Amino acid sequence: MPAFVINDLIDRARVYLDDDHDEDGDGGALHTPESWLNFANVEYRHLYRKWVRAGLVPPTLVDTALISGSADLSTSGFPVMAVIGVARDYGGGSVRVLTPAQSPLGVSPFWGTSSTGEGEYWYAAGGITGAPLTVKIEPLDTAGTYFVRWMPGPPTPTDPTSTLDVPFGGDERLVLGMARRAKLKEGVVSNLLERLIADEDAQLNFQAFSQLGGDGPRVRRVQDTGTRFQQTDFPQPMYWRWF
Repeated sequence: MPAFVINDLIDRARVYLDDDHDEDGDGGALHTPESWLNFANVEYRHLYRKWVRAGLVPPTLVDTALISGSADLSTSGFPVMAVIGVARDYGGGSVRVLTPAQSPLGVSPFWGTSSTGEGEYWYAAGGITGAPLTVKIEPLDTAGTYFVRWMPGPPTPTDPTSTLDVPFGGDERLVLGMARRAKLKEGVVSNLLERLIADEDAQLNFQAFSQLGGDGPRVRRVQDTGTRFQQTDFPQPMYWRWF
């Protein structure tokens, strides 16, 4: 994917708002550099989720072992954007994908004392109001080897000279979204800006649709747990547990 320097994206967004000149010698800016960096980060996180779901961004997936039937993803140091699934590893490349319990049964699929035996279901608990995000299996199996595959969210750069990876054509959509967020303080809606954003979204949607019949997003392993889990065994992004 193309990479763009954040400062360059900010400069492009400022041009759209006529925020790129200094007539009074006071800086002439409507917003501080810190505010613009915040606009870039917020808009990028918003678009990143959409782009992953559309197949425009190849997600980075992480495998984390379940210890005694659970794994606390809050200790990873990265925000959790989605949990893809949980599997039992039998060794020798043989794995079995567990069934997500929260899709048909709701947020709290189990109650009371957990049963014991080989794990059949998985669910995620916490992750809101500061509570740790913990992935657990049911029945509770402390003897078997299980791992959870999840997707970390994008980084939040603090240096405007760093870069952001975007799909082809996504840079203009990001710039327009930053400009729209910068106008929120004025309470003014720009019909032209909204039309430009809609046009860029349509172009990206067409690009995503054209890729459906071709080769899908590549999955890059960033943490090896010794397992071999074919991509076809994973559910599609629409069935992931998003946060």
